[in-house]
Amino acid sequence: SEAPLDDAAALATTLESASCLLSGHSEQSMDRSSRPLEAVVDDEPDVFLEMIKFVYLNTCQVDHANVKAMMHVADKYGIEDIVKLCLQWVQDHFNADLFYHFLTFETSSKRFGPLLRESLISALRSRRHFLLVTDGP
Repeated sequence: SEAPLDDAAALATTLESASCLLSGHSEQSMDRSSRPLEAVVDDEPDVFLEMIKFVYLNTCQVDHANVKAMMHVADKYGIEDIVKLCLQWVQDHFNADLFYHFLTFETSSKRFGPLLRESLISALRSRRHFLLVTDGP
């Protein structure tokens, strides 16, 4: 019995299989030991890996450190489900820092911009204390 593959190994195997199918070769005809899997990624590699995990495994890790980059990659590749996942994460973890983090975020998709705007407005409305303005000393 084989040991279970970790996420990176499972993704590498899936990508290799997909590459074989797209190039017209069967998996059996490839000698995996003589041909390393190589990918050129122009985005943050960890964020790109999370996007691939979502596409193939329907799960990814969103946190304060990567949420903006995840939104950027999802916008770039037009993956609305990741955008919605990120926006839900922002709703669930909303604070002033996140608000300003996304205030200047620009989307290339005409669909995602309004989703982001609605999400920020909804988060602000649900937390009225961010809307209160008081006179300071």
